[in-house]
Amino acid sequence: MVAAIDSEGGVCNKAAVGKFYMLDSLLKEVRRYHSLFAVGSSRVTLKEAVIADGIVLPPGSVVSLAPKPLHFNPEVYPDPMTFDPFRFSRLRTGENDARQAFTQLSNDYIVFGVGTHACPGRFFAALKIKVILCEILLNYDVAFPQGASTTPKPFAFNVFTVPNPTARLVFKKRKVQNGAHT
Repeated sequence: MVAAIDSEGGVCNKAAVGKFYMLDSLLKEVRRYHSLFAVGSSRVTLKEAVIADGIVLPPGSVVSLAPKPLHFNPEVYPDPMTFDPFRFSRLRTGENDARQAFTQLSNDYIVFGVGTHACPGRFFAALKIKVILCEILLNYDVAFPQGASTTPKPFAFNVFTVPNPTARLVFKKRKVQNGAHT
């Protein structure tokens, strides 16, 4: 992050954020590994549809995608049960390779949906998340409270899974000396 910001004259702008390849990879892996939804992208068939294995869906059928089977498919994601924060950054073939980006759409990564109904706000959301995380990572030490020994379990309700609302983190502002963080 620091190198990307330095390359943009010390400013955390959109161009610098676009170079946060490892943070981008981490965010994509977090969403792959910890899906917010058990079911997503529900659609209703308007006419008869035949899916790949030959099953015929009559008009009015509700079709939904389940992220977990897609995101844990070993044919797409080697060692899918392992959380690997740099999984997607290692797959990049060059600086301008956007195929592994957090906001990239594919049939194997459906965090933002797929096709014409994909989330149009994903680019803005990703930019804001990265800017906020950059500010935190560069200026704060973050830890669990003293005595906490395990990661809090997520909270699930209906088809959603969210971080535990009772979880606590401790943020300690870093001192800045001569323009450098310590």
